[in-house]
Amino acid sequence: MSSEQLPASAGNDFRGRGRGMRRGGHRGGRSGRGRGGRGAHATNDQPRPTHFLALPLGQHSTLRNRIGRFQSSLLSATNAIRGLDPTIVINPRRLHFTLGVMALQLDEETAEPSPDNGQSRKTVQSALALLQSLRPQLLSEGALDAPLELLGAFEAKEGARVLWLSPLQSDREGDSDEVKERRKKLARLSNMVHERFKEAGYITDTRPLKMHCTVINTSHRKGPPAKRRELFSYDDILASDALRDIQFSKPTEPGDGAILPTSESLSPEARSRADRAVEVSLGTYTVREIQLCIMGSHGPEGEYISVGGVSLV
Repeated sequence: MSSEQLPASAGNDFRGRGRGMRRGGHRGGRSGRGRGGRGAHATNDQPRPTHFLALPLGQHSTLRNRIGRFQSSLLSATNAIRGLDPTIVINPRRLHFTLGVMALQLDEETAEPSPDNGQSRKTVQSALALLQSLRPQLLSEGALDAPLELLGAFEAKEGARVLWLSPLQSDREGDSDEVKERRKKLARLSNMVHERFKEAGYITDTRPLKMHCTVINTSHRKGPPAKRRELFSYDDILASDALRDIQFSKPTEPGDGAILPTSESLSPEARSRADRAVEVSLGTYTVREIQLCIMGSHGPEGEYISVGGVSLV
């Protein structure tokens, strides 16, 4: 399934470039749960998130093709995946790792003191300035390599809300020093950026950063209210032929930008039943920029719209 055949992530109705947003950032798509289930909910005291920091991945055609084939296989499975329909499948052009969500004002709005705490309100311009201030440290490290090595789900008793991909958080037996350093560097710099934005008050979610790339998300489901609350079966995905096609033990073909794993041994993390994650082989993809993107936006190819960023090379 190509990115053109997939629906532009349903449920996100904000397709502009940030104009027309209400003061305080109360418009801009769904709550942070639309970012893979990790963002903070909007409340009466907390404005709805409008932007997020991203490590973009959807620019890699090899990754789009691999994810598209996997999603298509799930949708056409002989034994249908319960709760799965095309509206909750993420367009591969939109794939990314989220480093944090935030509620920002437009640049034309005055960054006047907030009446409740006396602090300056957060704007797109000030967020980009903070990101640029990290550029010397980021440039000293260079581009990041993002491996997609685990597949898992955010689950509830009734089913799963999100299907995600992530790097391993621990090393496999037999991994080279280069592979180990790649994972450590990605985690180190991602956490550094996340913590700096948290310390400056842009990211208000207090939970630790969990690196993941969302491929299915029920928050985008279309239909009547009862239908939109439906979850999907992660058990069905674990039993599917589609999963067997991407599991780590199955060889894959090299492609543009992909660095394929070589070890055949599974990590303890991948064998753990605590999070029911399984080890997969989807390659490693270079990230050359950290972007500040508009929540729920759609560019010409369905990608999230970036209002700026910082180059890593």
